[in-house]
Amino acid sequence: RLEQIKVTGNYQVSANRLDIPGGVPTLEQIAGRIDFSESNLSARGVSAQLLGGAAIINLTARGDDKVEVQATGSANVAALRKYFALPFAERASGDALWQSTLHAGKDGLDLSVESNLSGVAISLPRPLGKRAGEAVPFKLEYSDRADAPFLRQSGAPRLETGADAFMVTLDSRASALIVRRKSTAGYQLDRGAIGLGEPRPALNRAGLAIAGKFD
Repeated sequence: RLEQIKVTGNYQVSANRLDIPGGVPTLEQIAGRIDFSESNLSARGVSAQLLGGAAIINLTARGDDKVEVQATGSANVAALRKYFALPFAERASGDALWQSTLHAGKDGLDLSVESNLSGVAISLPRPLGKRAGEAVPFKLEYSDRADAPFLRQSGAPRLETGADAFMVTLDSRASALIVRRKSTAGYQLDRGAIGLGEPRPALNRAGLAIAGKFD
C-alpha cells in the first residue's frame, strides 16, 4: 500500500542561491543539510548571506502544510535600503543583529523580527534618533491572518479577506500599526495609527492617524 511507504533521506547544499518572489531579499551562499521524510522536511543550522550579513536558519515543514522558520543574523542598513522603502532609512547607518520567527499555514502567515539596533546610528531628533552603541529594542510583526494576535491585543478589528497588517515598535519611543487592503494595483493603506513619543491613536477609522512630539 502506497500510504505505508516510508521514506527518509537528506540533501547537502553548498554555495547555493535562492531567489524568492515578491520582493523578498535573496538568500546567497546557502550551505547546510536538509533532512526529509514522506511527511516532514527540516533543516538545522543552515548558513546563508542575507541583507549584507550572515544568517543561521532552522526550518521545519510538516505534512499538515505548516512551516516554521527561526533565524538569526546581522543586516546592513545600506542593504536594507535596496529592498525596502523604509521611512528615514537614508538617515540611518551601521549593522544590526536580529532574530526572526515565521509561521505559515493554510490560514496565513505570521512573521516577527526583533533587534536591539545597537550597531545602528539614526541621525534624527528623538524619539526616533539614536547613536551607535545605544541599545533600543525594535520589533516588527506582520500577519495576513484575520485574527492576528497583535491585532487582538491592540483592539483592532479582524482583517478582511486579502488584507494584511504590520506593527512596528521602537521601545517606548514610537509605534505604528498599519492595515493594508489588496487591490488590482497592489496593496494600499486601509487604516493606520502612529505614535511618536506618546501612545498610538486608536485604529478605528480609515486613513492614517498620527500623534506625537519631537525633542
